[in-house]
Formats: sequence, structure tokens, C-alpha cells
Amino acid sequence: MLLVVDDARLAFEREQRLRTRNERRRARGQPTWGPIDASGDLAPAPQVDPGAEADASEAARRRLGVSTAIFAVATGISRVVGLVREIVATYYFGARGPINAFTIAFQLPNLIRALVADAALSSAFVPVFSELLEKGQAKRAWRVASSLIWLILLGLGGFVALLMIAA
Repeated sequence: MLLVVDDARLAFEREQRLRTRNERRRARGQPTWGPIDASGDLAPAPQVDPGAEADASEAARRRLGVSTAIFAVATGISRVVGLVREIVATYYFGARGPINAFTIAFQLPNLIRALVADAALSSAFVPVFSELLEKGQAKRAWRVASSLIWLILLGLGGFVALLMIAA
């Protein structure tokens, strides 16, 4: 008799913990768990919480925001390190002679790379590629990536060839 009471009390406490845990999971936008089955294990909830999809999309937007912030900080650090590189090169080599020719020759290709890769590519290609992968269209996503790589290779290669002829 005492064991039956203890088992009932334990089952009640377990269900209370489950309810508390589910409330925390709903608040974080995570899936909830259903009632405890006969074996004593938690079974996945058969019904989806109506607000779960909205919470999941909010969590996805939050992750995208964090990823964007990380990318922005990394880009900022890259710019500062580039400035330090230029300061060090000027200190050691001065602003005259062969290093000046290198700097001038480097500026135009670097500008093209910055315009194409940093601006357009990161803001247009990455979301399209990610969305295609998310939809399960990996073959199409890689076809888009391949087309873009060839377009950049041929376009920039032709531009460099024109500059070499002009030089």
C-alpha cells in the first residue's frame, strides 16, 4: 500500500516537472514533450503548439541577426588589420620606389574585388544559396554557385586581360 502511494506521488511530481519544463521550452521556442508513457519515458507531444512556428521563425531571425553581426564585426576587424598592414608597409618601405608601383597596381583589382565580393556577393548570393539548401534543392544551389563562379572568373579574367593589354 505504501509503494502504491509513493509511486502515485512520484508520478505526480514527474508530471509537475514535465509541465514546468514544457513551459520553459515554449518560452524559448523549443518543442515540448507530451505525457509520460507506460515505460516511464517522455513521449514527444502529438500536437504542435500553435505558437511554435512563430517562435521558431523568431528564433531563426535571431540566429540570422547574430550571424550578420558576427560577419560585420569580422569585416570591421579585417579593415583595421588592412590599415595596420598599410602602415607597416609604408614604415618599412616608404612611399617611393617599387612598393609605390605595387600599391598602385594593387588598388584597382582590390577595388573590383571589394565591390563584387564584399558588397553584392555577400548580400545577394549567400541568402539565395542558403534558401535553396534549406528547401532541399542542393543540386540547384550548387548549379547556381557554379554559374556564379564561372561568371566571375570569365568577367574578371577578361577585365584583367584588358588591363594587361593596356599596360
